[in-house]
Amino acid sequence: MHPIERLRWIARADGESAASLASEAAFTLGELAEAEPAAVLTACRRLLERHPSCGPLYWTSARLLAAADPSVAAQQAASELWNDETAEHVARELAATFTPGTVLATAEPAELVAEALRRRGRFSVRYVAEFSSLRLGVRALASVADDVTGFDRDECEEALEGAEVAVVEALAAGPALVLLSPAAAALSREAAASDVPVWLCVGAGRALPAGLAAAAARASLGAGAAEVLAPDEFNVALGPDGPADPAVVVSRATCPPGTELVGRS
Repeated sequence: MHPIERLRWIARADGESAASLASEAAFTLGELAEAEPAAVLTACRRLLERHPSCGPLYWTSARLLAAADPSVAAQQAASELWNDETAEHVARELAATFTPGTVLATAEPAELVAEALRRRGRFSVRYVAEFSSLRLGVRALASVADDVTGFDRDECEEALEGAEVAVVEALAAGPALVLLSPAAAALSREAAASDVPVWLCVGAGRALPAGLAAAAARASLGAGAAEVLAPDEFNVALGPDGPADPAVVVSRATCPPGTELVGRS
């Protein structure tokens, strides 16, 4: 299949994890760079138009566009996404801080949370999501938690009853902002109002330079795909390098500025 055809499939993909989406895009863009290097920038912009809140896709695109050898850059980006240690750090911190059976609240997407629970410890999970994706998310968490209860986005107060911590995942982040799904944003705000600690997971490829993070926020807000919170609204953040102050974790961008990605196509 020609890289352009694969990129069209990636653009239409729905329900894929951010890491999987960006990994597939990395290899496909690397092939496109060998066949039609002049087409790579336009292809990156088209992918971001279809997935405006996918932080790892901005991160991957910026790295490939700046690379002397896009094929090597694609392999490196995919490797970092596949070997993301964020979930392991979350698992260790949960095990060190709470006992099995503790009530943990989370929201979609909860891929890193599910992986953390699979690796270490069992918790009772309250999961908040849009109604259309609630059943699928509950099913995914059921194999790694003592019990899972699903809640709609407007039921965050109920989801937090008895919870000792809320753990949410950033779609993308930058020095001044954190991009969350609407469900995760609602849970974070309600947790803060209820004095429940909020942990932020910033997985590989989610921390972006300021300009790219702002562009992701503008595009996502315009599409109604995400909401923005400030880094200081979280108690702690965890990324591939472990736990730290949220302002530190969201500033650990490992890609170039990607200014060409936010220009006019």
